[in-house]
Amino acid sequence: MIANGIHLTSRSFKYHRPRGIFSSGAEEPNAYLQIKADKFEEPNVAAPLIEIFNGLEVKSSNCWPSVNFDLGSINNILSPIFIAGFYYKTFMHPRRMWPFYEKLIRKMAGVGTAPLENDSEKYEEYNAHVDLLIVGGGVSGLMAALTASRNGLKVLLVDANKDFGGMLLSDNDQEIEGKSSRDWISHTLNELNKNSKVRVLNRTSIFGYYDHNFLLGLEKCNDHLPIEKRHGCGQRLWQIRAKQVVIATGAHERSLVFANNDRPGIMLASAARTYVNKFAARPGKNSVIFTNNDSAYYAADDLLKNGVNIIAIVDTRKEKATIADSLSKKGVEIINSSAVVDVKGSKHVTGVMISKFEPNIDKLNSNEKIRNIDCDLLCVSGGWNPVIHLHSQSGGTLKYNETYGCLVPKSSVQKSQVIGSANGSFTIQNCFQEGYQSVINILSELKKAETKFSPPSCSQKPKDTPMMPIWNVPSKNLSSKKFIDYFNDVTAKDVSL
Repeated sequence: MIANGIHLTSRSFKYHRPRGIFSSGAEEPNAYLQIKADKFEEPNVAAPLIEIFNGLEVKSSNCWPSVNFDLGSINNILSPIFIAGFYYKTFMHPRRMWPFYEKLIRKMAGVGTAPLENDSEKYEEYNAHVDLLIVGGGVSGLMAALTASRNGLKVLLVDANKDFGGMLLSDNDQEIEGKSSRDWISHTLNELNKNSKVRVLNRTSIFGYYDHNFLLGLEKCNDHLPIEKRHGCGQRLWQIRAKQVVIATGAHERSLVFANNDRPGIMLASAARTYVNKFAARPGKNSVIFTNNDSAYYAADDLLKNGVNIIAIVDTRKEKATIADSLSKKGVEIINSSAVVDVKGSKHVTGVMISKFEPNIDKLNSNEKIRNIDCDLLCVSGGWNPVIHLHSQSGGTLKYNETYGCLVPKSSVQKSQVIGSANGSFTIQNCFQEGYQSVINILSELKKAETKFSPPSCSQKPKDTPMMPIWNVPSKNLSSKKFIDYFNDVTAKDVSL
């Protein structure tokens, strides 16, 4: 869809606002679609997770009669009466009207449509007993698997995605041991697959972490294949009992909260970087970057290399990013101490409104100077959140990291370790080191001899300028919606109630 310029994909849950693809992974909050192939049908599938195959039909969700013209968008006009929890307060009286209200509410509930055909898929369960379960096949997860493999442990490595490599798949400039990052991934997977004690599973999501290191995973075996090639099991439930668990689930990029931050054409900077580097798909022609940290600058550089014109980088910080000067020499305007306060366009972004950034106010002064820049893509980056769901479910505790403005693991109560970006370590060298050290810790606890080798060296990037945590950007109009939970249409105003 991105390569073909399809920006409007669906409508939002409550207000039926236009929505487009926002991310490049499971964290997608906007683009939920109905997919169908022959008698197989599935609702509410995040667009970035859909693998295209011959015969696949895709339909927009939560719209009628079409995604371009949705009568449900009247809800956006009536939004003042649709405050958070309105259905618990508005339809209580008179009681005799409840049967009428109930029919309307139930008709409006949900996003996709439940399939009517009988499910023809086959399902099975599988039990696994391993020394080490590694959840996540990014930099740190692959390093942990490689170390465990060379030390004779029985290993199960799982990743929810089709491809292993994590952030390396979006960074074409990274070198490891003098080779490209993709070569290192390929060589690592080859070594792991040759080891009879190591099992590597892709398209497998670990969704439950219970007592005594018992975990559940869902493997999607056939979802990526045309119907005529689907044989055997469709989905497999893994019941895993592991002596040790390493959680290497990475991190998700945060959005920024500003007026109309849900428009099609607004996308995470990391997602735009993934689409140009991994899929050779340009999400726009003329882009503005809005950020509070250095990672978006690397995304801007990659977009430039792939033919996307970067008009400006709007940065809330006073200090320049470490690579700001190199981008300035390429014609990119760097606008510091500023913020995107609103966007133009309805079904697709046509421009942004920029003002000086004042972090401690809710509304801009009426005489505040606003600058308009025309663009068809706005890439945003508000920092990174470690993916700590499994750690929390296992009973692990958290602490707040003021440097990165995020929650990171503090301590574990089960035999588990959290490593890499999931642990708040955002450099590749640190991910390598933590992946290696996690297995050394396990070998020590299991009282097994260690086969020593050094983690690989990789190309180093300049030290980042400290990020500036931003939770709410002031707007010119207090009635403008600023979304925090895109999927459920929850705004900053709802949270402040």
